[in-house]
Amino acid sequence: MGLNIEAGLAVVQKYINNCYYSMYGSRYYTDGTCDCSGSVYRILRESGGFNYGYIPSTETLHDYLLKLGYELIAENSDFPMQRGDVIIWGRKGYSAGAGGHTGVALDNQQWIECTGWKMTTIIANHDERWVMAGCPYFYAYRLKGAATNSDKTTSNTNANQTEEKAKIKEEKLMYIYWKQNSVKKEQFDGFFVNGNKRMHMPNGTVLTECRELVKEWGFNTFEPKYSHDNFRVATIEKTTDLVKW
Repeated sequence: MGLNIEAGLAVVQKYINNCYYSMYGSRYYTDGTCDCSGSVYRILRESGGFNYGYIPSTETLHDYLLKLGYELIAENSDFPMQRGDVIIWGRKGYSAGAGGHTGVALDNQQWIECTGWKMTTIIANHDERWVMAGCPYFYAYRLKGAATNSDKTTSNTNANQTEEKAKIKEEKLMYIYWKQNSVKKEQFDGFFVNGNKRMHMPNGTVLTECRELVKEWGFNTFEPKYSHDNFRVATIEKTTDLVKW
């Protein structure tokens, strides 16, 4: 079964800091609420996963992942986490309800999770959160046939293009993020970051072109959403210069 995990992540990223954590609502964002396994299930369904019949818990999510074509790559042991991996905390048989937790990796450090800690969906450092939770027993799943990080860095057959892009990536970062408007709190403003410069994207045309640039140069296409007073936004703004379109 072919899954497009990017499609699923693109849907759920809209709910970052924009939903309420609850194990008793829809658990699927449809009513503005969700929980950890419901968030992962929504990502997988939007990626092309089949209807399991009900929203799985951290107990039944193992079965759903295996039927989707994922394989267990680590059980309570170190592993090279990469984008698209699904990590489940809590030993099987004891992880139902608040006894377990789960999320989807965005890279080798960050993951997206719907958590009762912040009562919403967030992006966080997985290992820091794992330690915060008391280093629970965990399982890591990866889609069979998914390219590893090392595969991705060597897959381009055009040597000159690869060398040029690698040089740029060493010197720069290129990504898009969304910041909540401090006045119109329901509105999020998009910013394009290129190295130490950031630019507000004034319209959809600019947004489309900036997204193409991020993809073309092989940078992470995930677009996080932050509240206007988020510490990460403050960090970005203090370390980049604002330029006009």
